[in-house]
Amino acid sequence: MAGHSHHGPANRLAQEKSPYLLQHAHNPVDWYPWGDEAFKAAKEKNLPIFLSVGYSTCHWCHVMERESFVDTEIAKIMNENFINIKLDREERPDVDKLYMAFVVSITGRGGWPMSVFLTSEGEPLTGGTYFPPKDTFASLGFQSILKLVSEQWKSNNESVLAQGKALSKAIQKELAPKPGKSPSANHMIQNSYEHLVKTFDEEFGGFGASMKFPKPVDLEFLLYYYKHNSQSEPGKFAKDMIDITLHEIDKGGIHDHLGKGFHRYAVDREWKIPHYEKMLYDQGQLLSMYSNFYKISGKYQLVVEDIIEYIKKDLLHKDGGFCSAEDAESYPIEGAPKKKEGAFYVWTEQELKDALTAEQFAAFKRYYNITEEGNCPDGADPRGELKQKNTLFIGKNSVEKIAEEMKISVEEFKKLIEEGKQALLAKRDERPRPGLDYKFITSWNSLMISGLTAAFGAFPDKKEYLEMAQKAVKFLKKYLVDDQDRLLRTAYSDENRQNVFQM
Repeated sequence: MAGHSHHGPANRLAQEKSPYLLQHAHNPVDWYPWGDEAFKAAKEKNLPIFLSVGYSTCHWCHVMERESFVDTEIAKIMNENFINIKLDREERPDVDKLYMAFVVSITGRGGWPMSVFLTSEGEPLTGGTYFPPKDTFASLGFQSILKLVSEQWKSNNESVLAQGKALSKAIQKELAPKPGKSPSANHMIQNSYEHLVKTFDEEFGGFGASMKFPKPVDLEFLLYYYKHNSQSEPGKFAKDMIDITLHEIDKGGIHDHLGKGFHRYAVDREWKIPHYEKMLYDQGQLLSMYSNFYKISGKYQLVVEDIIEYIKKDLLHKDGGFCSAEDAESYPIEGAPKKKEGAFYVWTEQELKDALTAEQFAAFKRYYNITEEGNCPDGADPRGELKQKNTLFIGKNSVEKIAEEMKISVEEFKKLIEEGKQALLAKRDERPRPGLDYKFITSWNSLMISGLTAAFGAFPDKKEYLEMAQKAVKFLKKYLVDDQDRLLRTAYSDENRQNVFQM
């Protein structure tokens, strides 16, 4: 089954502006957008609601669409037994937060796509995240879950409704502010610091043992902690935690070493293999973090420049605002039947040999850990999509050591890498690009404005950074404030990024 289904007749989502909803506009599923019409239909037909929540650059959302939502047999079950709602979490983060609290409470984890079954009053019945289409040894398939929920609804309606009301009350209670005396600010700061120390990976940076996010908010907290405790050992360690993390993600495959910018997260402890989508909010927060750390360390100027080059080239609208994200998936070649995760970014060994000179390839092979089998660590590619593929990440060998092995100077080695990167970037630009989410989100643009002002604060001679921030503010005022002076959450562009319009 091909990427997004564009072959069937259009459903209600064809009238929407969200890129995510438009991706599903030709599914055989009779999708409703979130709104009164869907809930009214559920009441009139006495049917439960299936709510599917995701966002346009979400890899597993695409997988579930390909496997389930374009499958006519599964769509038939959905259409006959449910009112089906598609929701873009970036349009309605409030709805997403509410039902994510429910999913986490019953499954112990969250993520997207989020799949929740509701009553016609919006009360949750059961849910989860991604479901495979058919039963596996580890879990029920989506088709089986649809049938089970439908049977329960038909045979035990009163009990199911009562369960929904009880669960809804429990969620509201969980989300409500807790009464009682709040701990002191100093107590909370120290507790937060100790938690980060406990979960910090001293070898590879970041927090936790696998599937790592950069978490710039945690790093900003540590920077605050360092500034207030710079002479103490805990304060110095806070600075070290930031430095190690920023260094490791700069080296890792989570950093796009050719096109610049950062991917959303890494699936392994060493930051080698990313989940390949790129989000505006990550670029903005990491730009702030690297800029602010530069002020106390003099390090990472090139990374600051790298992020700004990326957003200028790939996310910037001509009027100054920034698009939301780039997809994890793309077609491996023009005319391919199916998109693949990371296809735009990964290389076989032979592709690298063909694109580089012999000397450049020798340098790349050592520096970026290129192998014929591919350089994805065991366990980081459960579906085998990265077999024989190489993601560019900088390994443990130093530039000096590799140059010595190659019997060339460090300067010659660096020149080979830089010229090789330019050759590969030109080759990569011939590939089909990942999809761009061309909506403009006020809060995410604000994070980028903060990042640009932090960069200007770190490099006051770079007036361009301040000018970009000022132009982005003008963009928000022009397109994301309505005629009653209310701030809007989102505006949209057409696919060629020429015209911008409000919801």
